[in-house]
Amino acid sequence: MAGQRNGQASSLLWFIFGGFSLALFSLFGILAGYILGTFIVLALVLSPFVIGGIALIGFLTRGRVSLPLPAERRVAAEVETRGPVLAMARVVRTSGACPFGVQYRVGKAFTLFEGATARPFMCPPVMKALGVHVEQALRAQAVTGRQAIVEGVVTCPLRAHSMVFEVNLPKVRVPQKVA
Repeated sequence: MAGQRNGQASSLLWFIFGGFSLALFSLFGILAGYILGTFIVLALVLSPFVIGGIALIGFLTRGRVSLPLPAERRVAAEVETRGPVLAMARVVRTSGACPFGVQYRVGKAFTLFEGATARPFMCPPVMKALGVHVEQALRAQAVTGRQAIVEGVVTCPLRAHSMVFEVNLPKVRVPQKVA
């Protein structure tokens, strides 16, 4: 009889523990379902507002955030914002370092615009000295009527820094005669 009581007590404990475990897991399941349901409802309710916010940001910026453009479209965009392209200058040789921190590496190209601006940035002393070579190229182009390429040495007046640029003017467009 005593063994039977121990067996009944043990099965009663397992019954209570099992019931408690089942109740606890059920509560966690209900809580998880409630949380998941809340997130789903919030996602469905808030998604139009998120999409509308993204569209509003796109409308307000109106394409001011731009992707890189191909070279010919990039030059056209520069003409709109900076004016007509005056010349292209490419670094052929360089020695020393620019006191303004501009990296004049061999092969780097600069676009010079009317109004003494350049893209990418070119330090003012070099920009001023390069203007002389642009004028030479303009004179050569006016005389020959062909595209002019002039090579010019530019020395920085502030530090022992010199560069050799190849100045290239845009092609001259000769109007066609209509017959």
